[in-house]
Amino acid sequence: MSPDHEPALLTEEAAASKCGISRPTFRRWIAANCIEPMMAPGAARSKLYRLEDIEAFARTADAARSTPSAFSARRSGT
Repeated sequence: MSPDHEPALLTEEAAASKCGISRPTFRRWIAANCIEPMMAPGAARSKLYRLEDIEAFARTADAARSTPSAFSARRSGT
């Protein structure tokens, strides 16, 4: 894959900021399987987040205000 087509990756801090939420809230969304981390190549236990995934998540109208369980229920259609 050429560098032009590689996904842009964000740190946890940058991803939380992009979503307009705190890092602890961002971690709760991860724990609720609402956001999927990627393991950083060569960095032990370091996780990165795809910019396009974070932008899609941030676009949800109430992502910053809803509880993870409410968001998960909407995603699963329950």
